[in-house]
Amino acid sequence: MDEKEIKRVASQVAIDFLKREEKVDFVVEEVNFTSSKELTNVFVEGYEKGDKKNKMTVMIDYVNDFEVEGVGSDK
Repeated sequence: MDEKEIKRVASQVAIDFLKREEKVDFVVEEVNFTSSKELTNVFVEGYEKGDKKNKMTVMIDYVNDFEVEGVGSDK
């Protein structure tokens, strides 16, 4: 899977996860890979729809079936 496809899938996983688990409509702003080559995580960054001040980040392991490993938010 190339970088573009990983970002696309990770974004959708983050949107679906936050909708299901947090009842939040998530708007993706960007997806960043970790700087370490040993780690297999991406950070999907964005905000809660209708509340741009509530920034959120979802950490996803793209090698391990796009498993969500953590969520952080400004709230």
